Amino acid sequence: LAAEVPNRGSIIRKGGLPSIMYLCHTGDTVDMLAALSTLRGLAASAEARRPIVEEGVLHVLSLAMKTNCLKCKREVGAMLVLLSLNEENKFDIVRSDEMKEFVTLTEMEDIECVSQMCRSLGNISEVSELHSDILQVFPVERLVQLSSAHSDQSVALEISRYYANLACNFNIHVSIVKPQLLKAF
Repeated sequence: LAAEVPNRGSIIRKGGLPSIMYLCHTGDTVDMLAALSTLRGLAASAEARRPIVEEGVLHVLSLAMKTNCLKCKREVGAMLVLLSLNEENKFDIVRSDEMKEFVTLTEMEDIECVSQMCRSLGNISEVSELHSDILQVFPVERLVQLSSAHSDQSVALEISRYYANLACNFNIHVSIVKPQLLKAF
């Protein structure tokens, strides 16, 4: 149903989100993966992104992070990319208790998870008000580790975008201009 663009708004307006999210609480990774895929389909529509976060999806995504299911973690990454396109969501994501868990996607061996989380960080870092918050959970030293651990071009581009967004904010230069980071770039 969520694949059909006209259905996306109806699912949200008619109260379908809680039922979909409930599937992530069953403990069954097949149910969870189906729910996450559906939520990602819904989040493909810009008007759905805010209601999805308001309904409590960040907690649901953190449940998926606690599984051993790689496909579930990939869905988390994909959802974060989409949800972080909404300005209000950027604040909720970064300031959530779950953010520390989400950034662990950058530590995975799966390049898709790493790349998606880097895209999310790039999206979120477009808001200078959030730079101090972001640096609390994802300090620039982790960029050095990331850039040396991955040669994937999509990861490199998103790391550069994240850093460039941070560099636009003079107020945080002291905390982001580090010799080892500049050498890594």
